[in-house]
Amino acid sequence: MKRRIFLTTLLLLIIKPSFADEYFPFVEFTCIPEANYLRVSAEGFYNIGAYKKETEVVEAIEKQSTLHYVGWNNPLKKSCTVNDKIIEVELNYRKPEARGECGGEERGALQVTIDGLKVIDGARFHSECFTSSVKTIDFSTLQYGHFKVCGRYTERKPYKNKNVCAEVHLRKIKEGEPANVEVLLKEFSADY
Repeated sequence: MKRRIFLTTLLLLIIKPSFADEYFPFVEFTCIPEANYLRVSAEGFYNIGAYKKETEVVEAIEKQSTLHYVGWNNPLKKSCTVNDKIIEVELNYRKPEARGECGGEERGALQVTIDGLKVIDGARFHSECFTSSVKTIDFSTLQYGHFKVCGRYTERKPYKNKNVCAEVHLRKIKEGEPANVEVLLKEFSADY
């Protein structure tokens, strides 16, 4: 009995609580149809509920900015008209899992349609764990027949981490064949 009490006390003294950072993903969706401007970008904050309830802080951020809280239980679906084209952006986040190298990450799957044509389908968005991830989409050059996708491309061997941008040309996209964003980011990362 004394041995159990001793071991229990010892374990309680050894075990320390984890003070891990908690990440809160947001997406900035800035739509200004009068200026033919749409920009979608990944943003985020750590430990926002340190002094207030997290929900209060999230609500305050959304109220004071163009940021929208996203996550596996809170997908984003927005649309905007730019140069007389209807652009629909949909982000669905994966529920975190307790296994795998990147299991705990709530990465998003990005889908973009322009006038009903799917131009991006399932591209990783808001991810820090995989080889490529979209961070920003800028539609300000849509009048010229293309838009810009910026993100990160990483090659694990040899290790490189590059922030790159690529243009998605609408004339190259066919029905049922959306742009492969990972390939585009990889091509542009070779230029650096």
